[in-house]
Amino acid sequence: MMLETAIFNIGVDKLQHFFFYMVTAFALAATVCLIPPFANGLQRICTVWFSLIFIGMLEEYRQLLIPERTAEYYDAIANTLGVSVGVLLPLLMHLKWRRSKGKDVSLKRNFLLLGAAILFVFSPLLYGLIVFSEPIPPTMVNNKGLHAQNIPQGDIPKHETTSTENSLTSEAIIEKYRLKLEELQQYANRNVEKLADEAISEWKAKPMTLTDLYSKYVERANELEKQINAKFQQIYEAAKDDLQQYGFNPEDAEVLKKEYEDAKEAEKAAIMQKVATELF
Repeated sequence: MMLETAIFNIGVDKLQHFFFYMVTAFALAATVCLIPPFANGLQRICTVWFSLIFIGMLEEYRQLLIPERTAEYYDAIANTLGVSVGVLLPLLMHLKWRRSKGKDVSLKRNFLLLGAAILFVFSPLLYGLIVFSEPIPPTMVNNKGLHAQNIPQGDIPKHETTSTENSLTSEAIIEKYRLKLEELQQYANRNVEKLADEAISEWKAKPMTLTDLYSKYVERANELEKQINAKFQQIYEAAKDDLQQYGFNPEDAEVLKKEYEDAKEAEKAAIMQKVATELF
């Protein structure tokens, strides 16, 4: 319970940033240490450390150019901590190797260079993130997230939403993603009905056994359902992340899952009734 509370307070997205950059930094630092000449390993590790932190901060600035995304100061901090922890073990291993070979293990020069990088490069970038970070308006709809692979973008309508609310609430976040869910359901209903109509038309034009008809269309139906389920999962996870980010309970997003399951079952029942009526 204490672990779950700690994760909730830190934020799942911050932990994801930390672990991604930690693993990446460890893999790169360990790799460069194994490239001859081994004596240059310390400079290479420092280069990995500087490069990954710089890339992580630039990535946050890049998000300022993406609609409905913001640059977050704490994401940059999580990235920096992840990189620093990731290079620590390869660094210690390399220093141990240098000591065993009787080589100089003084870090004074490297610490001076890293200090200069922190002072003149990273500090201004972090300060800029503090200045530019701002909350996402709660009712902005990110339509770009609605299109999965093999789903034509033109088939899904766009919603434009406005709001007079001045404060962010859990209900406002849920409503934003409910609009996305409605669009997804409309797309799903159109394509399921189209598939059912094709099956009925073929049955009438060329009578066949129900087994043959089922075998022919079940694969397409399953593939369509898999795409729709995957897209819903993206919407659901995005809603949980938004709720988490603004300090609300991510479990509030469960209402979206219930609405989706209820709508899916209702549509299945309607399609089955339509098919049964036509075939029998």
